[in-house]
Amino acid sequence: MGKEVVKGKKGSQRVIRLASGASTQRSELDGEQLTKRLREVAVEQWQQRPDEELWLIAASSDLRKPYAEVMPYLMQVRDQDDELVPGYRTLNVIGLTSGRRGLLYHRLFSSHAPDFVSEPAEVQEALQTVSQALAPLKKQKTITWLLDSGFDDVAVWRTIWEQQKHVVSRIYHTERTVAVQDQEGQWQQGDIARARAHLRPLARVETTLEVKRGRQARPKKQPLMRGLSRLVEMLATQAILSRYANEHEGLPPNIATFLQGWSPPNEL
Repeated sequence: MGKEVVKGKKGSQRVIRLASGASTQRSELDGEQLTKRLREVAVEQWQQRPDEELWLIAASSDLRKPYAEVMPYLMQVRDQDDELVPGYRTLNVIGLTSGRRGLLYHRLFSSHAPDFVSEPAEVQEALQTVSQALAPLKKQKTITWLLDSGFDDVAVWRTIWEQQKHVVSRIYHTERTVAVQDQEGQWQQGDIARARAHLRPLARVETTLEVKRGRQARPKKQPLMRGLSRLVEMLATQAILSRYANEHEGLPPNIATFLQGWSPPNEL
C-alpha cells in the first residue's frame, strides 16, 4: 500500500497531506457499521445451514499500546508481565456452527472515555446486541453461550436465560451457593467447592502456542497439554446452576458427541 501511495510525481506530497490530516481522500469506513454488516452476513449464512446448534463465545481482552502517549482516552491495562501499560479494553463475540464461524460483536472501549458507564454495562450491551441480531435464528437453532470466568456474574446469566438461551460458564466465585445433586438424585444446597468434588476428568487435549511458562525468560512456541477439567467444570456448572441435564434430558448433542469415547488421563 505504501508503494501505491507514493507512486507518481507528487507521491511524497500526498503522504505529507495524509499524515498531517490535510488529505480529503479519506475512507468513510466506520468500525461499528463494519461490525454490524459482518454480523448481518453471519446470520444470513447461518439461516441457510442445517445446523441445529449455534455456540457463542464471548471474550474480553486488553489491547496494549505501551509506547503510546497521545492516543485518545488511554487507560491502564496489564501486559504479559502483569505490569501496567497504556491501552484499551476490548469485548468480542464470535459464533460457531459445525461449518461456519462469524464475528458478531467487537467493541474497543476505555474507562476514560466520556461515554463510558461501566464494564458490566458494556457486557450487557453486547448481550443485547447479539440477541437482537440472532432473533431470526431463534426457532431453528439452540443457542448456547460459552463464557470464561470473567463473566461469572449472575446479571450476565440472568440476561441470557431471559433471552431463552443456554449458558456454559467457568466459575470464579467458588463461594457461590448452588443446588447440588447427591448420589441419591436429591438436590441439596451447597457451595461450588462441594460441587467440584463430583467432577470427573474426561479428556486431554494438546495444542502449540507461543507462551512463557514457569521461569522461562521469554515466550517461545511449545506444545501445551491440558486435561479438560475446565470443560468438565463448565458442563457441571451448567447442570448445577440451571439443572440443564435434568430439565432437557441430557446435554446438548454437540457436547455429548464431543465427549463420547474420551478416556481420562492417568495423571489427572
